[in-house]
Amino acid sequence: MMPAVARCAPRRLSAFVASHASVGLVRRAPAAPRATCLSQAASAWTAAGPLALRDGATYFRSPRARPAVCGAAAPRMTASTPSPPTADGEPTDPVGEGDPATDGDTVLVHYVGCLDDGTVFDSSRTRGEPLTFTIGAGSVIPGFDAGVRGLRPGGKRTTRIEADQAYGRRNEELLVKVPLESCPDGLKAGDVVRLSNGATATVDSVADGVATIDANHRLAGLALTFEMELVGYQQLLLGPPPAGQERFIGAAGCFWGVELAFQRHPGVTATKVGYTGGHVERPVYESVGTSGHAEAVAADYDPAVTSYSALVDLFFERLGASATTLNKAGGDEGPQYRSALYVDGPAQRATAEAAVAAASARLGTKVVTEVTDAVPFWLAEEVHQKYLEKRGQSAATGETETIRCYG
Repeated sequence: MMPAVARCAPRRLSAFVASHASVGLVRRAPAAPRATCLSQAASAWTAAGPLALRDGATYFRSPRARPAVCGAAAPRMTASTPSPPTADGEPTDPVGEGDPATDGDTVLVHYVGCLDDGTVFDSSRTRGEPLTFTIGAGSVIPGFDAGVRGLRPGGKRTTRIEADQAYGRRNEELLVKVPLESCPDGLKAGDVVRLSNGATATVDSVADGVATIDANHRLAGLALTFEMELVGYQQLLLGPPPAGQERFIGAAGCFWGVELAFQRHPGVTATKVGYTGGHVERPVYESVGTSGHAEAVAADYDPAVTSYSALVDLFFERLGASATTLNKAGGDEGPQYRSALYVDGPAQRATAEAAVAAASARLGTKVVTEVTDAVPFWLAEEVHQKYLEKRGQSAATGETETIRCYG
């Protein structure tokens, strides 16, 4: 999903690469389905972005994009001169109206990122959609956070970010040697391999029966210049369903795959993923495990085509035996992965409670899925919305292809 990602944890990732690559868990990575950004939404090095994974590792992609030139292949903003912030965080040439952006604000930012030689390595404007992130949440590189603070909607700024405030310096611990017998046949320098946690790394060299895997970020060690514009602020809470439609809300572990299952269901008209059932306002992905919220999916549906009962059946089909494990769904553990049905009114409650009883009878043991009244549903960051569809999996109505969850 940024300029916008948490910086990698080198020792942890190095240990992961070393332990998992050495036992044959390195395999060739599939081609990225499309070029995206230097954000948590990133899915290709064409846009050069890593993605923070659930275990703290970092997601890397292929570095094979043909570079653009700043101001040529990517549109540039109208601001042509740097406007560094003053001591109080305001741009020296303030533009725009409204409240200035500060920590805790979920913002939409257009940007063009350039290297010192003028090469564009990423641009939200090329994709036509701004980057969405929460300032101060640790989801973007520190220098990008700092560059947006103080901007007002419509305001623009150009800022240069040194490597220490960007993707850090190159780390030799992230160069790991792997015996070729643990690697796919025909592996060669420049190939991209996927590790067992979904992360990918680049083959630096192949010689003497050993492949050297490089998990350094491609931009490690480089200063980056961003031209940025604050487009506005993101809606934080899910509003009511459209007139004539009803809504299902449920938590069944990682919301990526659950959302795709509901996207495919006939009669579902819209889906959103988010956080609900917790005690903290404005939760973010990085801290949801301690905020009391569950990762959840909201699905609006046409009651003339499908029913709440049918969606509850789909919920338990997706949840499977994880309905019997507290705070655990599949390989994901923690209170944010608990299973729950958030109901709106006595009719939904009766249907949900009957389904829990039926699942307990079917599985032969107690189902721990909560049935509780719906509470505010905080929208997850844009990178998580329709996450698997954005990465090439079909969301077509009636699609039966196996859902594959990956970072």
